Amino acid sequence: MSLTKTWQRVLLTVPLLFLMAAGSGATLLMEENFDYAVGQLTDNGGGANVSGGNWVDFSGTGNYVSVTAGSLSYTDYLSSGTGNKIAVVSATTSAEDVYRQFATQGASSTTHIGFLLNLANTTGLTANSSTTGDYFVSLLPSASITSYVGRITIRLGSAAGTYQLGIRATSSNTEAVWLTNNLTPGVTYLVVMAYQLNPDHCWLWINPTLSGSQPVADIEQAAAATVTDIGRVAIRQGYTAGPPALATPNADIDGFRVGTSWADISGTNPTGPNVLSTTPANGASGVLPQAMVSVTFDRPLNWTTMDTSSFMVNGKRQAYYPADSIRPAANSTTYTYYVRDSLLLADTVTVTLTTAIVDTAGENLAVPYVWQFQTFVPDTTPPLVLSTVPTDGQINVQVSSSVTVNFSEALLPSTVDTAAFFLTGRRAARYRIKTPVLSNGNTRVTIQPLDSFLLRDTVTVGILPSLTDSSGNALRDTSFSFSTRNNPNLTVFDIQYTTDPSGNSPYSGQNVTVSGVVTGVVRVGNSKGMYFIQDGTGPWNGVYCYDRDRFPEEGDSVKVSGTVIEYFGLTEISPVSGFQLLKKGTLVPDPVVLPTDSLSSNNPNAEAYEGVLVATNRVNVTSLPNSYYEWDVNDGSGPCIMDDFLDSLSHMGYTPVIGDSLIRVQGIFHSSFGWKIEHRFPRDIVQFKPVKMLSSLPAQGNINVPTQVGIRLNFDKPLDQATIIVANFSVNGSSSAAHDLSLSYNSADYSIRLIPTAAFSAGETVSVWISHSLRDTLGFYLDGNQNGTASNDSLDDISFSFVTLLNPTRIAEVQKPGSDGFTPLLVGQTVTVEGIVSGPDMYFTSSTASTASWYLDDGTGGVNVYGGTKGQFVLGRRAVVTGKVTEYNGVTEVASTAAQIALWDWADQPVSPRMMIYNQLLGETIEGQLASVEGTISSIPAYAGGGYNMEMRNGNAPIAVRIVEISGFDMSPMTYGAKVRVTGIVSQYDKEFPYNSGYQLVPRFAQDYFYNGVLYPPDIEVLFDSTAASASSQIVSVKPNPFSPEWGEVGIIEINAPDTDHLTLRIYDLKGRLVKTCLNNVPGGHQYYYWNGTDNSNRRTNIGMYIAHLRSVTAEGGISDKTKIIVLGTPLK
Repeated sequence: MSLTKTWQRVLLTVPLLFLMAAGSGATLLMEENFDYAVGQLTDNGGGANVSGGNWVDFSGTGNYVSVTAGSLSYTDYLSSGTGNKIAVVSATTSAEDVYRQFATQGASSTTHIGFLLNLANTTGLTANSSTTGDYFVSLLPSASITSYVGRITIRLGSAAGTYQLGIRATSSNTEAVWLTNNLTPGVTYLVVMAYQLNPDHCWLWINPTLSGSQPVADIEQAAAATVTDIGRVAIRQGYTAGPPALATPNADIDGFRVGTSWADISGTNPTGPNVLSTTPANGASGVLPQAMVSVTFDRPLNWTTMDTSSFMVNGKRQAYYPADSIRPAANSTTYTYYVRDSLLLADTVTVTLTTAIVDTAGENLAVPYVWQFQTFVPDTTPPLVLSTVPTDGQINVQVSSSVTVNFSEALLPSTVDTAAFFLTGRRAARYRIKTPVLSNGNTRVTIQPLDSFLLRDTVTVGILPSLTDSSGNALRDTSFSFSTRNNPNLTVFDIQYTTDPSGNSPYSGQNVTVSGVVTGVVRVGNSKGMYFIQDGTGPWNGVYCYDRDRFPEEGDSVKVSGTVIEYFGLTEISPVSGFQLLKKGTLVPDPVVLPTDSLSSNNPNAEAYEGVLVATNRVNVTSLPNSYYEWDVNDGSGPCIMDDFLDSLSHMGYTPVIGDSLIRVQGIFHSSFGWKIEHRFPRDIVQFKPVKMLSSLPAQGNINVPTQVGIRLNFDKPLDQATIIVANFSVNGSSSAAHDLSLSYNSADYSIRLIPTAAFSAGETVSVWISHSLRDTLGFYLDGNQNGTASNDSLDDISFSFVTLLNPTRIAEVQKPGSDGFTPLLVGQTVTVEGIVSGPDMYFTSSTASTASWYLDDGTGGVNVYGGTKGQFVLGRRAVVTGKVTEYNGVTEVASTAAQIALWDWADQPVSPRMMIYNQLLGETIEGQLASVEGTISSIPAYAGGGYNMEMRNGNAPIAVRIVEISGFDMSPMTYGAKVRVTGIVSQYDKEFPYNSGYQLVPRFAQDYFYNGVLYPPDIEVLFDSTAASASSQIVSVKPNPFSPEWGEVGIIEINAPDTDHLTLRIYDLKGRLVKTCLNNVPGGHQYYYWNGTDNSNRRTNIGMYIAHLRSVTAEGGISDKTKIIVLGTPLK
């Protein structure tokens, strides 16, 4: 169909006589259907040259013209739907231009060219205001590569997303003539151009009518110059930077026809025969080998001209198919070519009708008529796996998942059974599966395990060759694997992973509980105390926690609860409503190393690393800090921003200088007005400079340093451990002289600990020396004087000194009661104590308080300290405290202030608990100490004001246990009668004078935890007795029996009863008088009582026979009594 004209031509500047087509005078100079293999069209740059030299490159060294699969089609156009096509690109760099030669056309000739065009898009095209546009197809003289004529040119259309075509006869024509119709990308257009020599003139048609005579051209232009001949058609990929910028299109081009008349292009002759239809049709596929080849014309033909020289059938697999006959042997409009034998399978068959064919009026076929079809291709291709769910290598897969496999073609249903698939794991040898389910036109199989997958398993899905397609082609052995999630509970990955373009969490607005390791803590500004957690390395594994109450540290393993919100695009848990410290000293996940352009807003996948610890490789500083202390680094891939949200740049020990080269930068990837890396410590910025010591603890001039302190040295870079040797350090006391040292190095934070093997003397000056021979991993020596260079001599040695604490008050003296037995003798006095934190402040400080409450232990005793800022006082930290001795609700305190508290290095091991003896009660003598006791739960936990109250029995002694809610203990195992070991701080809560009751044991850690590489158990352990509870109550044995208290022997009374029973064990003399109540209404189960031969007044009983009486009361009130004789003896003299 012709395009609608927007203007009416008034005058044809050149008579159309020159363009008239005579059927017998038409000459097809070139037909190009790109029936080549896919690949580079030419040999430019060593290319594939799939055209075999038909096309020649003549300009450009990149963006080569390539043959691509498939062809363009246009109704009734002879060179349609045949072979492949070529792709040209809109390039901004050098691009290849090519030409193909045809027979030279001289003066007074008219050359016609037709081709199919389909634009991919309008990218790069010049503006609609351009008068020349840029040309992409033209003609050339037979020996020229520069004198382009008949330039088909292109520009943007007048509507968005469209384009226009024009014609520019020669370069001497200053403007092109434009067809103002807007054309649409994705639509195939037939473009026809004619160029006449002497006088030179060109015409252009878009989608002309192919039937009948040559139509009036859509646009035309007289040439402003002339050429001597025409002999080449050129395809050009151009770009001019401008202004204005000019470019050729991203497009597919196909079906070139070059001839001397309109009929060569249209394939029609107004006065001669024309083809109406063919069988098989052009482009048909799956044609059977026995098919007949027929053609129908618009008029009867002279049957004598229909022979094997004018009606030919050729193939790619068989060059020529001879005819058995061509029928009918009479004048007719339809003729059939009967192939001798049959066509080959999988062949591309080309049928050619030549111009020797004549109708009954003597008119020849205007131009050769060619069409192609494909014979049936037997299916020998096995089915392939296109995609799977889960995908190969996917992690964190739900254990309840099914497996879906999508195939490239329909499967034979009878082969889709349990024998064709298997599921194996590392933790499960084989997963049994249900019958696979076919769907989606038999191309999709869903496999459901009979049971759920195991956690932390790597599952391999295998597909066996017994599975076939409908043609019987067997699948090749195929397998893929995925990993199930590690945790049955919700993970950070679950919260963060999203396919929503907004980046919003699928859990937004929901309350969640999740565990992770603290990777970064905000230390400055309004968000001080907030933190990031991760539960693994890699994308989607980090999240920001908005929490003003807990103040954890990097390396703390925590469980947090709260609401997931999106705060200006930042996914966060806000506020944190529940918190549990699981472990301290956990390894922080390794940072994900990424190029800098991935750590910026340029990365569409940046959301995956929100809240994740990331790092770069070597970078250069490309901008100075702005007013927000943001500065840029770049590894060559693109800039990313460094920021000071977590801690001030002034604390990093580095001032950015443009051009500085840094070994790496790292930090938390955070979203706040753009994506940024938030540095945490000085070691997050690693410089290509001599290594520096950033700080030490103790530092120069410190006083009141504990005598057993380790010395911590903090450096800015990774150190060469070969230089961390005793010879490079010395520690000397003014009284204690030189100290032997052991050394430890932490590669995570680049710190060295100097650990003296003996304590310092009280009140002495300690001098520390560090050699300049210390090196970093790049070979840089120590810059001890921090002048920017490392001289590798004593000028860069480091020396500093501190003074140890003189005569601190022992905590046992602070706790020592006065005459009333409860009030400390030192109450009201100011003391200085030192020790190790045994009770971290997070467990003993009210959520509403701003002052920390914590416990300190010096080996002589423990005491509560009320003072300092929450979050600072963690397990094992050495501290020196000056404050006033006070009492608060019975608890002895040292009331202090932040200014009077000094924190030092961590102790090598935490405070060890004091084991309570059998039947021992909590009391003033052990208040403030870390204690451990074993016993039986006699009253299950009951919630009361921020925690749970529980009672256990240590023998017959009741022990009150206070479990603070923030500690996060699981109450479900703490059932009546359960045997437990509880470790905790002995505290007191008594509001009434004389404050002599209310003692309670406060456990701290709900999970096992690491300290200095050693694993410690949780503070409440459920103990499992190898002897099960009996079905009825009994006194199992008394050993030894008799026993002699005078010799220090103890009678061990073993009893057993159902767990739900309540037991009372008493000792009577033979007259029935009560001597000792051993157990009073304690839970049942298997247990021991240790009798030392004393009565209820703790007096030694006489030798003789006694009766052990066990009363057991069931839950229903039933009573059972059991007795056994016990004999107290005396040693023989």
